[in-house]
Amino acid sequence: MTAENSESGKKISAALRESETSAASAPADPSGTGEASVAGSVLAFDTSNYTTSVALTDLNGKILADERCLLTVKEGERGLRQSHALFQHMENLPRLLKKVMASSSADLSEIRAVAASERPRPVEGSYMPVFRAGTDLAASISALLEIPMYVFSHQEGHIAAVCGAADERMRAVSFHMSGGTGEILEIQGCTPVRRIGGVRDISFGQLIDRTGVALGFSFPAGAALDRIACDSLPEEGLSCSSRDNTKIPQPVTGSVRVDDTFVSLSGIETQILRWIEKNENLLREGGDTADAVRKKIIPELFSRISDVMLKLSENALRRAQADTIIFVGGVSASSFLRRDLSRRLEKKGKKSRFRRCRSELGQRLRDGETRSGAFSERNIGEDTVTEKRRCCRIKRLKTADATAPFINLTGVIP
Repeated sequence: MTAENSESGKKISAALRESETSAASAPADPSGTGEASVAGSVLAFDTSNYTTSVALTDLNGKILADERCLLTVKEGERGLRQSHALFQHMENLPRLLKKVMASSSADLSEIRAVAASERPRPVEGSYMPVFRAGTDLAASISALLEIPMYVFSHQEGHIAAVCGAADERMRAVSFHMSGGTGEILEIQGCTPVRRIGGVRDISFGQLIDRTGVALGFSFPAGAALDRIACDSLPEEGLSCSSRDNTKIPQPVTGSVRVDDTFVSLSGIETQILRWIEKNENLLREGGDTADAVRKKIIPELFSRISDVMLKLSENALRRAQADTIIFVGGVSASSFLRRDLSRRLEKKGKKSRFRRCRSELGQRLRDGETRSGAFSERNIGEDTVTEKRRCCRIKRLKTADATAPFINLTGVIP
């Protein structure tokens, strides 16, 4: 991959700006921020498992509005059928779109392009029906307003949300860890080059959520478990010290075998679920006893995950001959993993970057931070997507195509 992706993004951004007939008469810098005023905006959708997301950016990539909501999963269940998730997305999108347009005070006539995630990963055969909710709405808006539509993969959105306008010469590793994906990619700038590792069975997100549901938490359980895991971290240390309770046996999970840059997590899942089953009577007691069970196993789980991810990260960085790794996906929002992994990697002279949690993103938006990233069709290893699209005005991109949008979708990625 080359810097052509970045350059093509800049070209389309410039083209969109030049198409604004009102730009010439607009004040050069009405806000006093030092940036030229750019009329027009880009509307974007992401409808993944398990979040509906809508965002609006200006043509410089600054987020004007960002709304999202989690899909509802019945208590005790470990996920949603695609048909049920798709229906919830279709219910959520009109409400979120209305809030985005109201909070941004934007006018429909100002929207110059629309974008949506169309699949989980940028490889042939990657498909989930839930993404049709976002792409179908985007295609309808594209036809109604006669504006271009751009599509990208959910994974590319995750990477760009962390990388932003990265130097295309920068070689790094991206660790995508979410409820359905566990992949390690070699990237250049924001561009995935090839897959170099990952999980061979269940993902880190599935391991966390299945543990959480077994402990009585609602799905998805990551945020609730993360809070308990963080309570076990000392102020200035990294060691995970579960609170002792002689009534509760110590979890015996053992180490997880890492095969270079690949790992299987079903073994530790089996060990943890068996331990929970053995202590089911204590969980049923409720109150402090049930809390003590959870505080015994959850820090142990997160500590093991951190150990595995550290080994995988070190091996991947060595394989890619890079010194920077970015962590993306829902699991990367874990405060426990952020603190533990970033400090341990720093001690080894490695740089790490994590996706922003909601509170951090909100603060940066209030501070007026601008982030941007180019999205296009990518080649990953031997896999190349070449299928034709039926939706009108959808522009799919090849590496050297000069029509790639330079669109900031940070706010769209859950």
